[in-house]
Amino acid sequence: MKYKNIIGEKIAFYRNELRLKRPTFIEKLNDLLGSKYSPQALYSWETGKAMPPADLLPPLASLLNISILQLFSDTEVQETDELLEKIDLLSEEVDELKKEVDLLRKENYKLEGKLEASNSILQDMIENYKRK
Repeated sequence: MKYKNIIGEKIAFYRNELRLKRPTFIEKLNDLLGSKYSPQALYSWETGKAMPPADLLPPLASLLNISILQLFSDTEVQETDELLEKIDLLSEEVDELKKEVDLLRKENYKLEGKLEASNSILQDMIENYKRK
């Protein structure tokens, strides 16, 4: 079954992200639920040999700090991490571009002021020339 492998891989990945060994993780799960699952059960879930009971999915997701949907997602975790990195890089680029736009606006404002002053001076010179 496709989801058995996906869910197992997700459980293993996020458990490792939390730096929890199987016995520690299953102990936390048992404490949370008042159950008696073994590290071997967790191993069989993670390797896709068995699927955790459906009523266990919400507490598992909670313990892993993820949503239930993330357990079922077939998007590779690596791809997700790469996308997040790209988003971060693009956000940084957007911030830099915003700063650049602000600087250009300020420069434009200064140039508009100089242009108005130059235009005013030219108008005065034309008026003075016409009077002569």
